[in-house]
Amino acid sequence: MRVTYTPEDGEEQVWDFDPRRVRQSEAEMIEKRAGCRWDEWVTLCKAEQAGALKVLLWHLMRRQHPALRFDDVPDFYMGEISVDLDLGELRETRAEVEKRANQFSEDELARALAEIDREVCERMARGEVELGKASARTSADATASPSPSDSA
Repeated sequence: MRVTYTPEDGEEQVWDFDPRRVRQSEAEMIEKRAGCRWDEWVTLCKAEQAGALKVLLWHLMRRQHPALRFDDVPDFYMGEISVDLDLGELRETRAEVEKRANQFSEDELARALAEIDREVCERMARGEVELGKASARTSADATASPSPSDSA
């Protein structure tokens, strides 16, 4: 997933974040901060849930600033942070939603699946291809991808 943070008073920061490339020790800290299991937190990040996004931003910023305390994460506007999923991640998300179908009303489930299907169709119509389980963005440590502004 691509995470973009564009604060009103600062430079845009972009990270490629692969939840499969997070060390167990970091995942444990994330679970404690998020107050839920790892897989639940990842799902909440994909859904752009406010609390999950704060934990995600903290994790990503700590890659560049290891001493950053959770309380020092900026109080961002929700429009300043976005999570964009690639085609493979959208398909995985659909499977997760279907697996948890009993947690939704019929209407909620239908809306969620329709939204995911719409996005998948749009991406495919634009020519985006699924690269398989290992995305082209996956690297030795995808969570440490610097922001384009860092190279300036």
